[in-house]
Amino acid sequence: MEQIILFNSKSEMANKLQDRQIVQVLIDGQKFNLTRHGDQVIIFELKCPHFEYPLNQAKVNPFGEVVCPWHNYQFNLHSGEEKEDRCRNLWMKQATWNQESQCIIELTKAE
Repeated sequence: MEQIILFNSKSEMANKLQDRQIVQVLIDGQKFNLTRHGDQVIIFELKCPHFEYPLNQAKVNPFGEVVCPWHNYQFNLHSGEEKEDRCRNLWMKQATWNQESQCIIELTKAE
């Protein structure tokens, strides 16, 4: 498992990524969507599991759900579950804050 530093501090995170903003990032050669909800930073897959709509065009609502604009599928940022259980869960992984106050994500090569 490899640890990747996403942000060196909470202030760096706040300056580079607005709350509930979705951006695409390249992490260790793979593309992901990245968002934050408060101090929580989450990466998730690029496309909606329902019909593969690009989720960098989605929104994160105040309830902590990624909302696909195509068919309004809503995925919980903590579990990845679709609100109405209409398709498979969204793959996502939450970053953590280490003792040095860095935001890190741990990925295996399979992810």
